[in-house]
Amino acid sequence: MAVKQDTLWERFLSPVVRLLIDEEELRRYSESVDWEKIAIASEEMMS
Repeated sequence: MAVKQDTLWERFLSPVVRLLIDEEELRRYSESVDWEKIAIASEEMMS
């Protein structure tokens, strides 16, 4: 049976990045943004 090997990201980079960001604040920001409105504006700019 094959053993799952972690990627470079999972093993080394992700733990470091997680120390540098405030995940809770990032989640709140993500929930506060109207992503649909941004997507529509972006599509209009591209055409």
